[in-house]
Order: sequence, then structure tokens, then C-alpha cells
Amino acid sequence: MDDQVTTEFSLEQKLQALRRPEMYPGIATAVQAVQSHMSWVFLTDQYAFKLKKPVRMHELDFVSVTSRHTACRREVQLNRRLARHVYHGVLPLQVRDGQLHLGGEGRTVDWLVWMDRLPAEKMLDRTIGDGTTRRSDVRRVISLLADFYVRSRPVSISPAVYRHRMVDGVLTTRRRLLARPFGLSRRQVAQAAKRIAASIDRNHCELAGRVCGGHVIDAHGDLRPEHLCLTDPPVIIDCLEFSRRLRQQDTASEIAFLVMECEKLGDRTVGSWVRHAYFEFTGDDVSPELRRLYEWLHAFSRTYLAISHLEDADVENPTKWIHAAQWYLDRITRTVAGGAGHTESRSTIDPPPFRQ
Repeated sequence: MDDQVTTEFSLEQKLQALRRPEMYPGIATAVQAVQSHMSWVFLTDQYAFKLKKPVRMHELDFVSVTSRHTACRREVQLNRRLARHVYHGVLPLQVRDGQLHLGGEGRTVDWLVWMDRLPAEKMLDRTIGDGTTRRSDVRRVISLLADFYVRSRPVSISPAVYRHRMVDGVLTTRRRLLARPFGLSRRQVAQAAKRIAASIDRNHCELAGRVCGGHVIDAHGDLRPEHLCLTDPPVIIDCLEFSRRLRQQDTASEIAFLVMECEKLGDRTVGSWVRHAYFEFTGDDVSPELRRLYEWLHAFSRTYLAISHLEDADVENPTKWIHAAQWYLDRITRTVAGGAGHTESRSTIDPPPFRQ
């Protein structure tokens, strides 16, 4: 594969071609294009095709065709862990007779992930929004996740390195947010970072115990409700494929993130079902203080990820991302941290549910 062909067709030309139903012979009567921060997804009647944007940012580099091919293959491989039959493989975007075609013979100018299109009404974020989530469905999908956790080998990492990564991540996020806050309060950003750092110090013994107990694994890495499909059997998609380091998480950290994301959508009940099902199937639990630390770490990271959308020239609905970033930041600074000798509680000025 030759990266010299990357400039033969612009991204816009590729997008125009992939929006046409005739690009998917026999399987598409219409095509819906959906943009995310790092990809374009083209939805046909039965399938979804994901084209990665040629971008470079902090933890990833998708600038070359080769790097995008590698990322697509990795995405399929990793996501088959929790959605084995959903991910069909990787397809080349080819040039034949001066025209773009998906698959077949020709010169490769890009690559796409090929997967099943899942029913939108069965995604957990949708069922929360519709008020149709059933506890039995939550138990079923968490059972799948718990089985994956139990089967996964612990990451070879020392407690010191695990803690250092946390501190370094907080400092990096703080620096990025202070450099370009996009309207966020710099004082609140600094306050959030200070609160998280203090919590890392308070929880150092339990953190070490989690590492030594084998709870840090190569996990999903982006366990949001929109990635959990409550079909029978359930599947979990869209893991964080581009950074093994970021996927290396305590299983309790992933659960804390998912619970927070359910509450962000306005449903604490579903969040409690998630937490209880995780304990039911694994017998694993952590202190309320550590659970809150993990939540704060994710919230701080999501603050930056949300606000960084404003760096995109073609960002859609910038107000949405500003409000999302503020919600996460408020989640850290407007909750009561439990100290030694007392139980953590929730402040009466917790951020309200996030509304898009």
C-alpha cells in the first residue's frame, strides 16, 4: 500500500462518494452519514462503515493511509472481544478507472471498518432517554462485561507506575484546559485538578491493592451508554482502540465511568443497576472514596475531550460541547469528597442531568 496516493482524492471527495447508495451494491437503498470527533460513519440499511479522519492529536495519529489501516484492523480485533459477530472486518476504498469503489480490485486510498448496524432503539443511551430500560437487560449486558473482565489477564504494571500515570494524566489535562479553556473557569479547572490530586494521595493504599489484586486489565476504555446494545444477546462496541495505555484500567474504574454517564443522562436508577450487577457477577467492590476518585478522573478527562471539539473548524452545535464540559467539571467541584472516618455523600448542588 502506497501512502503517496493519499492526496489523489480529498477527504471531501471520499465523503461524497461514500454518501452514495451505489457505493454499496445490493445492500443500500439510502445512506446516512454521521460525524464523530475522529471518524465518519456511513449507515446503510443493514451495515455501518467507518472511515477514520486523517487527524493527529495527542494519543493518536491517523494522518497516513497506513496508520488508518492499522487502526481499523486493531479496532476490529479489539471489539470482537465484546461484539464478536458485529465486526465483519476491514474494507479498502479503491480507485478503478478514476472512480472510487468500496472493495474489489484497484489502488487503495483508504480503509473502512465494516460492521453490523445495531438497532438504535436498543442502545442504552436511547433506552434511558425513552425511559424503557429494563433491569434484566442491564444485568444481561453487565454479565457479558463481567465475564470479559474475569477472563482478561491483569496488566503487568507496578502500583507506582499506575499512580504516576494518574497524576501525569491530571497534570496534562490541567495544562491543556488552562491553555485553551474556551470559556471554562480557570479557577474551577485548577480546583478540580487539586481535588483529584489530593484524592489520589488519600487512596494510594487502595490503589496499590487494586493493582496487586489483578484488577487492572486491558479493558474497553470508553464504556459509555451509547456503546452498550441491549439486544439478546447483548453486545458492547466502540472500544478505545488507538491507545493500549488508556485502555489499561481498573475494572471498577470503568464501572464508575459507566454509572456516571448514566447519571449524566438523568437516570441514577440505571446507574445503580449497573453497579449492583457488577458486584453480583464479580463479587468485586471498592470504597466509596475510590469510586469517587475514579469518577473524577474520568470526568476531568471528559471535560477536555468535550471542550476540544471546539478546536474543529466544522464543529456542530458548539454549545452542546460547552455545556457537556461544564457538566463534567461541576461533577468534580460540586460533590463532597469523603475523608477519613466518614462516608462520602453527594452535595445538594450536584450538576443536574446533562441535556443536549
